[in-house]
Amino acid sequence: MIGLLHDTANKRNPSATAPWHLIAYNDEVVACNPLGSDTTRKMQLVYFSFAEVGPIQLSKEEIWICCLATRSSLIADVCGGMSQVMSALLKMVFRNELCYVQDSGIVLKNSTSELKLFFKLGYFLQDGLAQKTIWSVEQDFVCAAKTW
Repeated sequence: MIGLLHDTANKRNPSATAPWHLIAYNDEVVACNPLGSDTTRKMQLVYFSFAEVGPIQLSKEEIWICCLATRSSLIADVCGGMSQVMSALLKMVFRNELCYVQDSGIVLKNSTSELKLFFKLGYFLQDGLAQKTIWSVEQDFVCAAKTW
């Protein structure tokens, strides 16, 4: 993944004045036969990626970073449910006192290279049920996040 991010950074270098756009994707999955009646193994998943890698790369599983994987039954016990969990996750990324990623960036390293990424919230990618759980909307819609 870091190789692809390096290739993308060579074409469009992320900086504090030109940060990349984070895509937040969430969905509920069933870790068993989806046609079965056992729903106790449902999981809420949240993945992050960057719009700048392009649509072809975004269609590949390995470009998505899994940031949260937890049982839906645990989320159900949270006041406000998945909406509040997503809010807390985004605050950990974007309102963290240790690092403000849009201004300071973060460094991704592997054994042979490192890459400094600056990014801001760009898009949410969700199906209708995820939109209802996070935003309490009753119909599908498309929108881009606006950050100030």
